[in-house]
Amino acid sequence: MINQSFYSYLLSILHLLLIIHSTCSNDELTTSLKSESTRTHWINMIFGSLVSMLIGILISSYINHYQLRDIKIIFQSSKEELLNMYSRDIESRKSKEVKGLSNFIPLTPYKYVYIDEITSPIIAEDLIIQAKRTKKFTIVFHGDILSKELFIEIELIQKFQSIITRIEIFKNSTPVYDRIKQLLSVIIDASNTIQTWGDINKNLFHYKDYGFFIYDKLQTVRLIDIRQDFKLWYNATFSHSTNCGQIIDFIDIDGPLCSCSHRPYKSSTDTWSLWKAIAYTFDENLYKTNNNIYECLAITKISKVIEEKWTRKQTLDYINLHHANNQTI
Repeated sequence: MINQSFYSYLLSILHLLLIIHSTCSNDELTTSLKSESTRTHWINMIFGSLVSMLIGILISSYINHYQLRDIKIIFQSSKEELLNMYSRDIESRKSKEVKGLSNFIPLTPYKYVYIDEITSPIIAEDLIIQAKRTKKFTIVFHGDILSKELFIEIELIQKFQSIITRIEIFKNSTPVYDRIKQLLSVIIDASNTIQTWGDINKNLFHYKDYGFFIYDKLQTVRLIDIRQDFKLWYNATFSHSTNCGQIIDFIDIDGPLCSCSHRPYKSSTDTWSLWKAIAYTFDENLYKTNNNIYECLAITKISKVIEEKWTRKQTLDYINLHHANNQTI
């Protein structure tokens, strides 16, 4: 808008100069020969100077326009290079962090129960009894879509001890089949609260074909995405360092100017992985083994920290207390 007004102004000046030149030329026909030469000489000099200035301004504006465009390109390239640099630095630090992390420690003791198609119905019945006594659960979905090996891992969160049950998904009608269906019906109830890491609905598509998984009923349950709550808590608890460039704009927001080593994500749209959430909060390695049995416990651990509004000092005290004698991987 400013450029258009500026150019219109320049064109108006040029138009005015042309009118003056034309008028002066007509007046010259009625003047004496003596004054004609002098006036024409001065008018031509002034007119030539103004036209030269106008042309200079136009050329300067043209050059500035393309210089500004080049500056924008350079800035964008520098921004992308900066982001790439941070990404490479993060990956470099990540490989070093794993070696120094302690083993994951659940906040409460737990009992582990595995259920598949050959499991005794009595085991499932015991879980049903415990599920009826529980109001809060954590659910994680596992599996290989290509091999059709799907699992549901559920933590029954109780006061003194959690119960982790890993249920293998199958279609065959076996003695334990109806008990699993009943167990899931008790857990996936509107009166209960279910904690997840991320949007649980994205993982449900491949489970629809299995009869005992009550897909529609899950939509009525109170689902809490701990990942979203964790990001807010972590950014508020572990704020930017005083010398961080990002602190100028938004103290609690992730951004490309951030140089804080304790904040691994450099974009406000980034989402935390569960592994990094545990690593950066507790200095613990969640995946020391390949069976992923700690994921529910990890989500529950983070949810408890958020619920109790731990401070930065509390997390540091926890690390010092529990990791002093803990074996590292």
